[in-house]
Amino acid sequence: MKKQIYIFVLMAAAQLSHAHQNVNDLLEGYLKNDLDLQKLTSQVQQKLLTKKSTAVSNGISVQLSTGTVTITGGDSTQIEFSPELEVKIPQAENLTLSAFTSVSVSSDEDSKTFTSTSLSLAADIYSGAGEERKITLLEAERDYLETRRSLQNGFLETETEFYESLKSLYEIASQIVSAEKSLYEDTIDFEKIKAQGYSTGSTTYRLAQSEVKTDEHNVEVYRHKLEREVKIFASKCGTSYDEKNALDFLPSEIMSVEPVNVDSFKKENYVKIENAVWTNYINELKRKADKTHTLKGSAGYTFDNKVSGSNSTENKYADTVDASLSYTWDSTALTATAGVSVPVDSGNPIYKLGLSFNPSQFIISKLQKLSDEEAAKIEELAVKSAHSDYETAVISQRTSAADILWDKSVLEENYDMYVTLEKDTALYLKRGIISESEYKSAQVNKENYRIKLLINALELIIYNNETKVLFVRDEEL
Repeated sequence: MKKQIYIFVLMAAAQLSHAHQNVNDLLEGYLKNDLDLQKLTSQVQQKLLTKKSTAVSNGISVQLSTGTVTITGGDSTQIEFSPELEVKIPQAENLTLSAFTSVSVSSDEDSKTFTSTSLSLAADIYSGAGEERKITLLEAERDYLETRRSLQNGFLETETEFYESLKSLYEIASQIVSAEKSLYEDTIDFEKIKAQGYSTGSTTYRLAQSEVKTDEHNVEVYRHKLEREVKIFASKCGTSYDEKNALDFLPSEIMSVEPVNVDSFKKENYVKIENAVWTNYINELKRKADKTHTLKGSAGYTFDNKVSGSNSTENKYADTVDASLSYTWDSTALTATAGVSVPVDSGNPIYKLGLSFNPSQFIISKLQKLSDEEAAKIEELAVKSAHSDYETAVISQRTSAADILWDKSVLEENYDMYVTLEKDTALYLKRGIISESEYKSAQVNKENYRIKLLINALELIIYNNETKVLFVRDEEL
């Protein structure tokens, strides 16, 4: 009985130490099969197209329109249409060049054709249009950048998830080894009790037997648990699992990495600080772009404009030079417009005036200014809070790195000790100096520390990933 259990446990430990799965192959499959990463990849492409579309929308635009074509039948056919051309240059103070023509053709006996063409050039003299355009482009660029960052961190977070899952598998493997060690030791004790002649009905006999059965049950529970978790993990990695021995699936080696130094990252690149500063920056631009006063002007030339004749019933057409101004105060609280069209040859100028007043808008505008002031204070507090969070995060990461490295040194020391002890006890066992249980204890302890070292290596990789995602790393994009 003792020999059978000894061989069984030794084979389990040997299988774990000769695992054949490669961790890099598993990770590659895990990342490839992650649907969230696929979704983020598509979102990056979508945001890039949106950014390009925004740039086109806020660049030089040309629009040509035929206008509505009206055809009237009857004794004579009359056709009217108004083609229009507009060229807009937002980056030049919203400069807009317009050409508008009104055409009327009659097919009666007199067969008359009337055209009136107007050319105009308009621009913002004082407004927030330029700042608003800049904000729109910046927000589109930022939206694209943040999506790329999400994909970048998505890979790290999915990789971390992979290593966390692998770590849990090793922890179950460690539980199996520990449970098998207990089974072996309790079986040895049970054999001693039987050798001492205790009856099967005695309390001592039944208690020892119960402990062995409990140990056997624990071993099976942990094995089934590992079997189930390995099946799930293998499926996520997109690889096959032959279900012969779950321990064979686990990689025997984990790459060794150096801990990332949290102090090597710039403070301003701490995610919370960078986001708070950006939010304050873009909102400050929006507040500045919201001008209290705006003034727009335009100038143009109209061919065959309709002007007043010598009396009120007479219409006269002449070329005119046109100019207009539009002034707005507090959004739409007060709006005033003025325009004039002066005939080139002779005739009376045409004046156009407009005025609108909205008293409630003054109150709304005042309240909005107060709201903006409070928003600015909140943003400043958010920046301070982010700086405070940075200090806490740095201390936490420094401590975590130190703890993992300390654990590593202790584990390596113990592992080396049990490697040497196993070699020595194997020799002592052959010479009959020590018992089999003493050798097995050293052998299982060595295996247990080997697994713990693998777990420690995973913890260091996870630490590095968690440290990196605390900072923006645009240079890696």
